[in-house]
Amino acid sequence: MKTMSFQKAIAVVASVLVLGAVVYAFFLLGSPVTQRAISFDARRVQDLQQIAGSVESYHQETKTLPTTLEDLKGIRFAVFSLSDPETQEPYEYRRISDVSYEVCAVFTTDSTHQPELRQEPSQQPALGQGLFTQNSWVHGVGRTCFTREVIQP
Repeated sequence: MKTMSFQKAIAVVASVLVLGAVVYAFFLLGSPVTQRAISFDARRVQDLQQIAGSVESYHQETKTLPTTLEDLKGIRFAVFSLSDPETQEPYEYRRISDVSYEVCAVFTTDSTHQPELRQEPSQQPALGQGLFTQNSWVHGVGRTCFTREVIQP
């Protein structure tokens, strides 16, 4: 039985290390499919935050909440997306009262362990941030609605 040459041994060790690094990366970051789902959910949260900010602006200007998200279209309120980036289905919006409403989206991942989406109730939004930081944007898998209230002067 022949022994492996030193160069072949180095090649085998290097291959095992590369394979181990790839497996570790998948374990640490998740598969490309998982990363894509997380990216779509991050975009959904950004869209909903932007919608909330536009609802706030709409209310400041008109002293009422929009009837539908269509009321926010146009340059005046700077809403860039009213629909899901993956499915193209429109986001849900519903007026609850004269000053409260909810926005909903369907998420594919659970963001429970993403602290950047959570705002503790004791923290107050900074002046000018309005609804971008009001409450939490943490979501589970599936349809999730966020109830928001416009900031009264």
